[in-house]
Amino acid sequence: MMAEHVYKSDTGYANAVRRDYTDVEYCMHVIVAPTILSDSQKDKVFVKFLGSDDSNPLKFKRELEDGYVEYEGVLKAKKGNLIFYKYYVLINGSEEVKEFIYRQGDGKRKKGIWYRTMGSKDIQKNDVYHIYDGVVQGEPLDEKDKDQNILSKWISKGLKKVSKWMGNDEYQKILLIDAELAMKEFMRGLFADINNIRGEELILRFSDIVQGLRKFYYMKEKLWSSVDDFNKTIAEVLKTNLMSLINRFKESPQISDNIVNSGITTAVSIVYLKEQYDITFNTIDLSHLCKALLPNLDKAQRQSADLEDINKSYPTKIREVARYLLSMVKRLLNNSKSPCWLYCIPLLHVLQEGIYPYQDVPKAINHNDPVPRWWGIDNISSELEVYKSKSDFESPSELVQLLHPYFEMDYLLPRTFVASLSFNQFVALDTKHVPPDVMLAAFYYFVKDEKLSRDESWIYLWNDAFSTEIPAGNVKDSYIDFLRTSLESRLGNTVYEYQLKTILDVFCERLDDFGNILQEILTKSALKAFEIFTDYLSLNSFAESTNARKLQQYGKLLHHIFDKEFGRNKLTDTTSVLQHALVWSPFVVFTKVYCNTNFQRVLKDKCKEHMQKSIAIMHSVCQELITGNITIQNLKNILSAESNFKSIVKEIKDLRFDFGTVEASIDLKRKQLLAFESDKAAVQNFVYICENSGGKFYVHNSRLWYI
Repeated sequence: MMAEHVYKSDTGYANAVRRDYTDVEYCMHVIVAPTILSDSQKDKVFVKFLGSDDSNPLKFKRELEDGYVEYEGVLKAKKGNLIFYKYYVLINGSEEVKEFIYRQGDGKRKKGIWYRTMGSKDIQKNDVYHIYDGVVQGEPLDEKDKDQNILSKWISKGLKKVSKWMGNDEYQKILLIDAELAMKEFMRGLFADINNIRGEELILRFSDIVQGLRKFYYMKEKLWSSVDDFNKTIAEVLKTNLMSLINRFKESPQISDNIVNSGITTAVSIVYLKEQYDITFNTIDLSHLCKALLPNLDKAQRQSADLEDINKSYPTKIREVARYLLSMVKRLLNNSKSPCWLYCIPLLHVLQEGIYPYQDVPKAINHNDPVPRWWGIDNISSELEVYKSKSDFESPSELVQLLHPYFEMDYLLPRTFVASLSFNQFVALDTKHVPPDVMLAAFYYFVKDEKLSRDESWIYLWNDAFSTEIPAGNVKDSYIDFLRTSLESRLGNTVYEYQLKTILDVFCERLDDFGNILQEILTKSALKAFEIFTDYLSLNSFAESTNARKLQQYGKLLHHIFDKEFGRNKLTDTTSVLQHALVWSPFVVFTKVYCNTNFQRVLKDKCKEHMQKSIAIMHSVCQELITGNITIQNLKNILSAESNFKSIVKEIKDLRFDFGTVEASIDLKRKQLLAFESDKAAVQNFVYICENSGGKFYVHNSRLWYI
């Protein structure tokens, strides 16, 4: 024999145990207006089916405002395609008054009593069908009919403000008030009984409310121009009720002490209805809702009763629950900067990714697949990119503290969490709670990002990667070799000035921040970068405030570039030394360093010897400029790089001549050289003419060249 199935209700009238399955049981919910009900203590409300004189009584449930009263009761009807019925009130035990249904929706604009209808052909054997019929009104009275009705005296007392109906529009306004009252009271009654009505039952009961009110007030009475407008009104009333539940989460973090049902089950119902009716909440309210979706854990038993309860509470709607939860997460990612969406992820992974609590971590290493399933974000990847572009929470480590108890329960959660971080947030992350495989995969992702290579923090990421704790062995050796090869390749391909500057800045200012392996790689790369970008060290780089550590690194760069330059250039005479000093841009920096006793110590002996010789030659050249004994070749070299020559001379501390005198001598020699070149051209032209006229001027020509 089939087991009896008992259903809970907020008053107990739906605790019907049906033994005769040829009948269908209906739990009727109705609000009776004071236009038809005189005294709720004495009057009786009942239902009659078309074609039957039997009365099916309803029982008083509660008094509402302004004389309205809610009734409900269980009745049986034969299973069929369509059942016609209407409500009656027995007043003072003597007068039976029918309800009035205007039913303007079918186009018949006249007063009249119309039957309500309900269908039962789709009702299953173990169902109790809840009917929410809204407000039952009495027939409106004309003034001339007042004294003929037992309610006329009650109406005349002013308990009902409208005693004469002013046509269709006036009655429609009353119907709209009735509809909103029914929405408000039916929902309030349903959510007040949240302790007894579980997840899917709550959703179905709410659906019954909406269907009943939509059928009567929208389909029959046409109070809204579209079903979307009707749903918007439903959503407004629903939002108020859902907010009251969220406020209970705020007041009591331990939901189980405040709500008999599992807090997560209630939170899931809120998400379901919120998304179904497109309801929005502010970020603070959403954060409380999302936190309520975190399941309670039993680490000792390696299970979660909350997650088991979700499956039991939503036996046929679990896929819809997953769909609506995913929808809310996507909204949060697209429209908010708050990380509260992460609280939804453990439940979402269980519902969508098919994982189960505390399962072993799979050995798959496909973290670089085009579809980011390894990260647990394959359903939200595009939305996650939007979120990361605007996310600004500053302390990811605090969030880790809240989430890390769930990392073991949901092995995908730490992956999703790390995937949600921007580069700067990842660099600031305290990694002690994050599994090594997740950190390694994240390192791989970030170090490949070309856009990050201009950021000094990118180097720190490599340092973290090299410092990751991995047991000694082949895995660690292979990992370090991979990192070394990858970084050397990336740094070796830097060609843009901003990239070279980043490498050199790190080398000169923060090299000690890094581990030995990275220091070695950075030093090699910095020296190579300085070969390309020798202008990195300028006169402004050296100031009295320059710290000793930075000077030491500058010295390494200078020594490297000096050896590189003079290993291939052998300078033996004044002209070659002068010419090299003028065209090799770092020479002026070497001059400043050599001529400053505070800086000179960073130069090695070989470099000092060369600089001593070079400075002596610069002294000699300056003297020749002033005395007029300079050769034309040296003068031309100086004039072709005049700015460099002046910069070098300015840095020579013990110059025996005033710098102004040197400048004046350069200007004078420039004019003399121009005059000489002009005269030389005239004489050469004269010699050419004479030679081609038959004269023997070779002797004079030789003398001219000597001059």
